[in-house]
Amino acid sequence: MTKQAEVKGPRSAQAIATQWPEFVADVKARLEQGARDYGDKSFTKSPSALIGEIKQELLDVCGWGFILWDRLDRAERALAVATAKLKERAKVSTCQSADMIAFTVARKARRARRSAR
Repeated sequence: MTKQAEVKGPRSAQAIATQWPEFVADVKARLEQGARDYGDKSFTKSPSALIGEIKQELLDVCGWGFILWDRLDRAERALAVATAKLKERAKVSTCQSADMIAFTVARKARRARRSAR
């Protein structure tokens, strides 16, 4: 049984109970990495500089979201094309199978008529 299955209640309660600690740990790791990479200057930046940083980050998130959206959209369209091709092949295969059955039945009927003579 997974941790998530042990938590009763709505999905939000499950996520908070099971995923929030990991999220907090990831944020903590990013803050620590930022302090190492940028000399721990973030806490001394002005509020307007922090707003500028946030705006840049939000633009990055939107850009990455668009890139992911585009990739998913292309994959979805490719899947639709592949599915249509498979359906078409299945129709052809079914028609060929039906034709083959009709041919076999007709051949057996001809043989039965010949052997009855």
